[in-house]
Amino acid sequence: FIVYVPPEFAIVNGLLNNNDIFNMTASGNVTISMGSIGASNIGQSGNIIIVNGAGVSFNPLPSNMKTPSGAQVQFVTTTGAVSIISYYVLNAQTILCNYIGNFA
Repeated sequence: FIVYVPPEFAIVNGLLNNNDIFNMTASGNVTISMGSIGASNIGQSGNIIIVNGAGVSFNPLPSNMKTPSGAQVQFVTTTGAVSIISYYVLNAQTILCNYIGNFA
């Protein structure tokens, strides 16, 4: 999976084969995506831990990241808020996701 933050901040790359928990401090306009899913990634699962920096905003998840009932994630953007995206790689085209926001 790749977490993309515009060039003025940083690019964080996470490889599914290397980790199952990814931590990121989000700032700017953030896109979270999972691409290049191979046969070896099927069945893998994990969490993306997001800590919001000041002024963060999020783009919608891509179509291969499926949520319960197909709901669009309403990302919490409060500075300092901590959220989690849990995921399971069902197949090369489908990553099942659940978002829990604003741990306090």
